[in-house]
Amino acid sequence: MPAVKASEIDPKFIKKIEDQYGEVDMVNDYFDLEDSTYYKTVDINKETGGIKHKLIQLPSFGESLKKLSVALKSMRKLATTQAGKDDPKIGELLNKVRDTFNLYRTHLRKNYPDLYTGIKNQLEEVSVTGGSASFTPGTGAQYATPFAFNKNKKADGTARNYYYKLGYKPVPKKNKDSGLEVKQLFQEEETSPESKFHADRIDDFDSITNDLNDIYKLISNAKNKTIDYYKENPKSFQVVQPTTLLKDYLKDIKKLLKV
Repeated sequence: MPAVKASEIDPKFIKKIEDQYGEVDMVNDYFDLEDSTYYKTVDINKETGGIKHKLIQLPSFGESLKKLSVALKSMRKLATTQAGKDDPKIGELLNKVRDTFNLYRTHLRKNYPDLYTGIKNQLEEVSVTGGSASFTPGTGAQYATPFAFNKNKKADGTARNYYYKLGYKPVPKKNKDSGLEVKQLFQEEETSPESKFHADRIDDFDSITNDLNDIYKLISNAKNKTIDYYKENPKSFQVVQPTTLLKDYLKDIKKLLKV
């Protein structure tokens, strides 16, 4: 979500900021809700119109939600393994993690609507089977995975790819008992810790690519907003978007990838 002016932020959020950091300049202050950064005006040059901002790092509610999302995804993956199925406590803990995630998400949506709007589109939907199903500890845990059932009985491609990714393979169709129970559809394939580690690291590149695609769209929107702002305020020295900071981040990323 691009940086936005204080005047475009929910008044309830502004009130909380003022309670902690003093009066908000509704014209010259702005927020980057995605990065939880508050650009507070500290000086305005009367001759040039240049504005000096103090960067204040706000409590990272959004980052906490993302980490809870990752934890829930990890627990859900654990529940699909044989060890997870055999351990009755895993299903119980998974339910608790999911409930905590949903409670926290609801809290942010109600009390920090602008912040929540800024991060919700980047969160992968992690509510198990649409958020309505729960896991029963023990052997029933595997039934609540999103690919356990499919209305199209012949469409096994998606589920097949998903389970291959988790280290499972389909039971051969010639097995006459393979259709009796859903839990018999897939058998765990022997995989070494090293191969799983390699697969996870490679999958990270797909996740990074998706993030970069989102960033490209955000940059395009930010550029358009900046152009519009300067057209409306041709004499302004307002820093509409933190481009200098973004360029520094990109330099760091390039250095990391060259290692």
